[in-house]
Amino acid sequence: MLAAIQKASDEQIGRDPAAEFVELIETYWLPEVRAISSAEPKTNADIQRFVSRFEEFGRILDDNASYRLTVAQARVRSRFVNELTAKQREVFPRIRKLYAAGLSAVLWRADVETKLTTGRSTTLQLTSVHFARTANIEDVYRGVSPGLGKFRFKKAEFRRREGADGYSYPVDAPGDGAIGYWDASATKFKATV
Repeated sequence: MLAAIQKASDEQIGRDPAAEFVELIETYWLPEVRAISSAEPKTNADIQRFVSRFEEFGRILDDNASYRLTVAQARVRSRFVNELTAKQREVFPRIRKLYAAGLSAVLWRADVETKLTTGRSTTLQLTSVHFARTANIEDVYRGVSPGLGKFRFKKAEFRRREGADGYSYPVDAPGDGAIGYWDASATKFKATV
């Protein structure tokens, strides 16, 4: 109902929201995506800022998905989506490496070794003698699980020693290039493209 009222109001004053949306892509959001460097995130604050900004782009695309775009406008939107996807694929592995390093700095006092495995750093492996007890695994998993999906890990492994079998938890996270955002509880990802 409100959308219909807004549309009628826009038509009466000659506003074209689709054209304004595309103009914002060209003049603001696309240059911002192009300026992001994969080496740029260096701190936990940077990690949060980058992930939040990527999610904000997902919300922007979701909020403006109903516009009927001309062919030229659709090309601009498509270029933005393609460049954002490529940038996320470039930056998320770096984000995971920084997250794992930060986690390692916190967990070393508890004798937990943290490392990333797989080529794109999508598996977080935690090793400690404390993981002989499943209660300890559960406690640590609860502590790290909110970041796992948000930073797009695919799996968390807990081992009591290097090379030993352990417990593996799959993480329901989108791929690095998926555009969207997490719900308020950070448990469900809404893909917008």
